[in-house]
Amino acid sequence: MALPTVLDLASNQTSLRVQFSQEPEHAPPILDQILPFLGCAGTNCEINDYVLPMATHPYFTLAPSIESVLSRWTPWDTDLSTDYRYHLLVTNVELYGRMVEHSARHGHSIVLSASADPAHNSVVHVEIHLLNQTEVVELLARLYREMRNNKTEIETLRRELNELRNRFGTALENLAA
Repeated sequence: MALPTVLDLASNQTSLRVQFSQEPEHAPPILDQILPFLGCAGTNCEINDYVLPMATHPYFTLAPSIESVLSRWTPWDTDLSTDYRYHLLVTNVELYGRMVEHSARHGHSIVLSASADPAHNSVVHVEIHLLNQTEVVELLARLYREMRNNKTEIETLRRELNELRNRFGTALENLAA
């Protein structure tokens, strides 16, 4: 069996190429600007309920783990940078389908701004992922198990600490006598 490469895309993932100009007369594009091309009007509360924007190393094509959301989350008003690959984790199946459909209408490639000089144009990639609900449930179960194990371990350590305090107290009393 062949090992998967970083170019393998899961069936619940699509890739979007975003081109923009880096010339001074063009304002730096932000992540929010790609949403109309995906059938979404902006970053109102509704989109934030269903889509988690994240940023990773530019060669990281697979969906980031759910555990990494806090460290990789990025705001919608983030300037697009070739130093990152952007990931949109979509939690709603219908919204994901609509976003993929709109992306396909644009040939999975959009131009936010363009320069006459190709050397001033940059490209970033945006991966759109359907978040697997089974993965979320599995993560919650794993975190609950870890929490219970940690709670048990803390209780054991507290008992051992109390025993050490008692022994230390007894030893000090013996030394003082």
